[in-house]
Amino acid sequence: MNSKIKKEMNLRDALELNEKTTEVLSSLGIGCLGCAFANAETLEEGLSAHGFTDDEIDGLVKEINNGA
Repeated sequence: MNSKIKKEMNLRDALELNEKTTEVLSSLGIGCLGCAFANAETLEEGLSAHGFTDDEIDGLVKEINNGA
């Protein structure tokens, strides 16, 4: 299922709601599926922890939602 995601949603939910999330994050070397924090952090928190800026996070969310 490819539902729209938001950076404020739980990371695990974002991974489950939109298959593009896993693809985009994996292409950046971020392995969220196996991360213990996936249940506790938002997508924004997880990406911030990996050094992404707010603008980069917004761009990634847009990429995921557009299916690009």
